Amino acid sequence: MRLLDPSKKQICSCLSLLCLQLSVLASSTPATAGDTEPVRSGPHAVQLAVGPWSLVDQDLRDALGTGIAIEFAYAAKLRADRGPWLDVSLGYQKSSGPLLDRDPTFELDDSELTVVPFSIGIRGLLAPDWETAPVRIYAGVGVTWAGTRWSTHFKDPETNSTFGGYVELRPEVRIGERVHLLLRQRLLLLADNRFDDSSMELNASGLVLSAGIRYDIWGGE
Repeated sequence: MRLLDPSKKQICSCLSLLCLQLSVLASSTPATAGDTEPVRSGPHAVQLAVGPWSLVDQDLRDALGTGIAIEFAYAAKLRADRGPWLDVSLGYQKSSGPLLDRDPTFELDDSELTVVPFSIGIRGLLAPDWETAPVRIYAGVGVTWAGTRWSTHFKDPETNSTFGGYVELRPEVRIGERVHLLLRQRLLLLADNRFDDSSMELNASGLVLSAGIRYDIWGGE
């Protein structure tokens, strides 16, 4: 059963954007003979975000509906005065629902798709003038490894892993010296996932809309 081919071009574009961002970062750190102050790193923070998760694959989305996504992340600003943030995150996403139409004669358990994405990426302000503003909007890009688990009524749960990338748009509002509220839209693009036992292939790409909090551990802005 093949539900959807992945968009290979989208994944490659996402990874290319990450490489471009890293090259810009490397070229934006000047080192001249007249520099007397060492480059200082920016704040370090922890983040927690929760929200709905919707699959890109229409067949899967119709069957499993909208799921829940939870993410914990560590973030570090690479320079105190300017420059992007480095984000390292671990998430948990789950959707469940009936693959077949309900039949009152039979009691069938819902099918479940669980995705555990581990991501590394960078994000920067859309406008440098927002560096000290109470409301800031970031754009980000990164790479993702994702463990997946597929469970149906007909077979034992199967696990596998896949690889891809993400793009995101993220407004933040400062509400305290070290505390920020965040709203994030992240599009996770993953390669097709094949489960060998059932010969099933599916795509776990999805859109996450989450709200959360960022707390600066030290070096707050």
